[in-house]
Amino acid sequence: MSSHAIYPFRYGRPIMLSGVITLMLGGLVGIDRMLGYQGVDLGVIMDLSSTFSVHWFLMTYGFLLSLISLEILALLSFEWSGDVAGSIYRLLYLILFWISVLLLMIGDLEASLLTVSVILIMVAIYASRIYLKPSRLGFKPTHYNYLLTASPGIGGAIILAWLLARRLSSASPYDVAVASLAFPVATIIAVESRDIPLLLGGSPLRPSTRRSIFIGYGLVVAGILVFSQSIYPWFRPFGGIPLIIGAILAITGSGLLRSILEGVRGGLVPRYMAVYSAIHLIAAFSWLIIGGALMLAYPWILDFSTNPRDLVIHSIALGYIFNTIFGVDSVLMYSHMGISLRRAPKPSYLPYILLNTSLILRALYDIAGVGGITVLSAPLTGISILLFFAMHNMRLSRLRREMERVAGQGVRSPS
Repeated sequence: MSSHAIYPFRYGRPIMLSGVITLMLGGLVGIDRMLGYQGVDLGVIMDLSSTFSVHWFLMTYGFLLSLISLEILALLSFEWSGDVAGSIYRLLYLILFWISVLLLMIGDLEASLLTVSVILIMVAIYASRIYLKPSRLGFKPTHYNYLLTASPGIGGAIILAWLLARRLSSASPYDVAVASLAFPVATIIAVESRDIPLLLGGSPLRPSTRRSIFIGYGLVVAGILVFSQSIYPWFRPFGGIPLIIGAILAITGSGLLRSILEGVRGGLVPRYMAVYSAIHLIAAFSWLIIGGALMLAYPWILDFSTNPRDLVIHSIALGYIFNTIFGVDSVLMYSHMGISLRRAPKPSYLPYILLNTSLILRALYDIAGVGGITVLSAPLTGISILLFFAMHNMRLSRLRREMERVAGQGVRSPS
């Protein structure tokens, strides 16, 4: 491990690059699948779709695992301890990551998931060594540290329980694709519980609100797991109850509701950035609650919906997760990179508009079977994500170069 005054950008680049590659592959497969539902045949990428048949794996344990691992092993680690995971640790992570992808390519999903479980356990062990100790500035661990450390452990336990059940019985106790959403959603709630007050302003969280975060975190995870289980299919819709209650507790406990009611004034960021984050967070939690409502309504919408499961999953996977990435992670990335949040450029709302428009179109197709314009849903989703990361990385690289240039001039100037 190595200490630096400024976050060493190069350390996390291979992890993020791995995530971007799987995002591109998973996105192409997802677009092909969605268009296929609507009768559009993209023969050009059909071979790709058959090779990478597990779209959810590429997104959850490809892109999202990479993004979360980048934060836990590098960005947040540097912020909390002043260090990043050692080079051997990062190399081992990358080797295991690509082994899991290669195993997926040859069709061995169980071996691939077993490899991912090892990665998640590694990340959880690293997190326990870093985030459960006082920070470099002397701050004691809070609810954020404990929840952040627990999240990869929960993800690993979900996979191992599924693999064990598959060995003991031919029937799967739950849909591992749906259950796996608990890992990224739990991690995001953990990070949001700290980041929302920092971005939107407001007083530190009181013990009662911290309890709300813990309970909300547990209920959201429980809701996803209940909906994913297949032992009692009639009970699946009841997963919507803890999911909705948990989402509401997360909204109130994190201070988001208070900030909205009192007026967003900005914490560590200028007000225009705080408003940008608040708009994305409102959309994110709205989609999470919609996902819970769709779970509850599942038995009724089965009668007329073309693909209700698809909408439940993507309300959470795209609506909640990606709105949060767009509105929170991207903003705080400037700080992680050593760039003053007060210098953060004014963001574009175009990716936000495209993403949420694509989800509305998906809902029109999945629930009502509306054709025509809804065929744009999947391409708009892909464009919104690619556009967001392209714009964000260009801004980040430009500001980083400016910061390094100014720092270099300061070193050369006479004292």
